[in-house]
Amino acid sequence: MNAEAAVLAGCGEIFAAPADAVAEMGVAPLQRSFEMLRVGLDQQLVRVEAMALARRPRPVRAQSVDETRAGAGQEAQVQRADTRRRGVQHVEPVPVRQQRADRIRLLGVLGEMYRNYDRTDDSVATYRQIEDLDSNTGPAVAGEVIESYRSGRQYTKAQQEAEAALRKFPDDPALHIRHATVLAEQGNVEPALAEVRKTLEARGPRELNLALAEIYDKGRKYDEMAKVLDAAEKASESKDDKSSIWFMRGAMLEKQKRYDQSEAEFRRVLEADPGNVSALNYLGYTYTIRGSRLQDAGRYLKRALQMKPDNGYIVDSWGWYLFSVGKVREAVTQLELAARLKPDEPTVLEHLGDAYVRTGFAERAMRLYAEAARLSEKDEDRQKLVAKLKAQYDNEG
Repeated sequence: MNAEAAVLAGCGEIFAAPADAVAEMGVAPLQRSFEMLRVGLDQQLVRVEAMALARRPRPVRAQSVDETRAGAGQEAQVQRADTRRRGVQHVEPVPVRQQRADRIRLLGVLGEMYRNYDRTDDSVATYRQIEDLDSNTGPAVAGEVIESYRSGRQYTKAQQEAEAALRKFPDDPALHIRHATVLAEQGNVEPALAEVRKTLEARGPRELNLALAEIYDKGRKYDEMAKVLDAAEKASESKDDKSSIWFMRGAMLEKQKRYDQSEAEFRRVLEADPGNVSALNYLGYTYTIRGSRLQDAGRYLKRALQMKPDNGYIVDSWGWYLFSVGKVREAVTQLELAARLKPDEPTVLEHLGDAYVRTGFAERAMRLYAEAARLSEKDEDRQKLVAKLKAQYDNEG
């Protein structure tokens, strides 16, 4: 087995996500196991990094003078000469093109993994390598870089990237939507709405209203969001199209703590699509924080975790469910994994802090509360975390 085959085989033993990209590359994904995943996060990155390194395009070996004299490669030489005479552009050899395409796919997987593990700078650097390999990917790469900065809460850099990309690709609608989203996340809702309307006014009422709903959501303008979701639903024909709107409405209602109405929307989603992992997570987590229907909560969350064991939000929901039903030590294990997956998510850190308090690790809890307060965007959340931090400090004193 050569070095590259060994790398690919090793990756097949550990690589769990994203499954579609792995399948496309012909690498068997990992049998999804909670225990293996918990000890395998770093190995995933190392092995995918190794795959990306192994798939760097290699130069085609030049033929020696002896081979040429012996007649080897003579046909290729004649073809190249004929190509030059006819003025046809030289075509890159197929092996090099394939190597480049494989590396681009691997870099896309690696960039997404870095993003999911909150390694923003690594994610950005990885995506930029794709454009170096294929200049035609410029708009798509810019979009992924913007998304990585957004995911890492580096909104100023996300806006700068979006504005630079729009100077290069001013007619790209996807970049305009990303730019508008970044504006809304920084509180500039009205300019964001104007940009969305200008970009999508010819696309039809469903697409326009869904995009407006996303902007209203970022600006926490839920009354306006509800109206455009209603308009988008009226413009939807298939059950699949309506299902995505029910999900958005359910998430909106959950943020407003309108849990009964939120539950009804998520149930509609699951009736249409019983395997909708996001709806399973939302509904299971909602039951957990309300302390109701905990048996159903556990069933939904366990199913969601089986489908996406490397999703930090789902791992956190499962850990918080375990904590809520009194399985505190098991909860700590899961919540520690969630914090590794989502180290910049304040709710995840707060949950782990609460579990540490229950198990007697107050100093660890205080560090987590302080970090969660620093990361929180809402004043009410910061105040709650500061109160928890003060309570633990007083107890320790």
